[in-house]
Amino acid sequence: MFGENGAGKSTLMSMIADYNRPSAGQVLFDGQEVHENDEALSEIYFMNQDDMYTKKDKVSQIFSFVESMYQDYDVDLQAKLVKEFKLDINQKLNKLSTGYQSIVKIIISLCVPCKFILLDEPTLGLDARNREIFQSNLIETYSENPRTFVISTHIIDEIDRII
Repeated sequence: MFGENGAGKSTLMSMIADYNRPSAGQVLFDGQEVHENDEALSEIYFMNQDDMYTKKDKVSQIFSFVESMYQDYDVDLQAKLVKEFKLDINQKLNKLSTGYQSIVKIIISLCVPCKFILLDEPTLGLDARNREIFQSNLIETYSENPRTFVISTHIIDEIDRII
């Protein structure tokens, strides 16, 4: 999903994930309304820029919490990504740079077993090396486990390689 800042990309994604309700109409997933539908919502994962996790928790605690929420969470992929990104999982989230906070969210997004993954500006704060790691792992993850990824950005070059 491509558009300039303020175009409504994040708002649309938040409505799909039932973080916000549309003022008119409804959001359907597999023919079912998303609002207050736990079954449908369990198939949607929304990575946004809001503070989704407690900033004072260690990254390892956040990963453990998310793993406990999803039966088929991919811990092997998580370990691989932690190594590739050179992420210190013993650091508290609030001690990480903006880029590494994005990396924590990226890792979780790629490891959850949901059918529909919404990534809102996933490369915020990432350097070129980490953008490359994200892009290659997104492609690899999709190849091994096809599902729908919706990526919002206002920088077309970010997604050019993926498309």
